[in-house]
This record gives sequence, C-alpha cells and structure tokens, in this order.
Amino acid sequence: SVEEKDEAEFEHVTDPPINEVQVERDMKKIREAEDQKQREEIEKDPDYYRRQTLEYKLEKIEKSMKINETRMENMQGEFGFLNKEFKQIDKDYKKETQEKQYSAIHKRLVELEDEAADLGVPRRF
Repeated sequence: SVEEKDEAEFEHVTDPPINEVQVERDMKKIREAEDQKQREEIEKDPDYYRRQTLEYKLEKIEKSMKINETRMENMQGEFGFLNKEFKQIDKDYKKETQEKQYSAIHKRLVELEDEAADLGVPRRF
C-alpha cells in the first residue's frame, strides 16, 4: 500500500539527538530577548507594570464574574425546578387536606343526621 511505502522510505530517517546544552542556550537567549523587550516597554511606558498588574487583576475579576454568572444561572434553574416541585407538593397537600376535612365534615353531618333521625327529624342526606 501507499502508506507502507511512505513508512519504508523514511524508516532510516531518525531525529537528530537532542543537544541539551544547545537547547538550554536557546532557551536562555529567548528569555533574555523577552526580558530586553520588557525593559524596552518599561522605558517607553513607566506605567507598564502597573497596567500589566491591572490587566491581570481585571482578567481574574472577569473570570470570577463568568464563574459566578454560570453559578447564578445554575441556581436559577435549580430554584425554578424546586419552586415547581414545591407548588406541586403544596397543591397535593392542600387537596389531601381538603379531602380529609370534607370527609370529616361529611362524617359529622351523617352523625348529626343520625342523631336528628333518632329525635324524629326527617333525613336530608
């Protein structure tokens, strides 16, 4: 297959050994260049550090606000769900309580009818 030919063609090619000393020198040069660039920025703009600090703080505040916004949305969703559940439970409870009250009232009315019938009053229920 084409893939096997490609692999076979490059089998003998290996990465050159990593020269740790050279890598360290290159990293040092990069750091020095970044430091030099930062020094130049500071020379051009004396408020550079203050602005960097404020930008960093602003970023942290924005991230925190985003996290809090997400928490708030989640809490609102949860509140909506719990509120709906509560209303259903409340409705069921009221219905159950009402049925018990009606049952108790009806039972008492029947008792009163029985007592009245014993006294000779005609029944209404």
